Amino acid sequence: MFWKIFYNITLYPIIFFALLIMSFFNKKIKEGFLGRLKSIKELKAFMNNIDTNNDIYWFHAASLGEYEQ
Repeated sequence: MFWKIFYNITLYPIIFFALLIMSFFNKKIKEGFLGRLKSIKELKAFMNNIDTNNDIYWFHAASLGEYEQ
């Protein structure tokens, strides 16, 4: 439990702001950072527009990078 609290309060904000600063200097980091923010926004919009009476199936497909690891 200690590491979970430590990560969420200390490491996560440090990593977040470091990536935010690095995104000004690196195009690839900027695209990844903005893409993650966009995906959060899209997921929230999707969840607000779904019909709760229907079943939802969530699939994950491994990327090439995940496969090679």
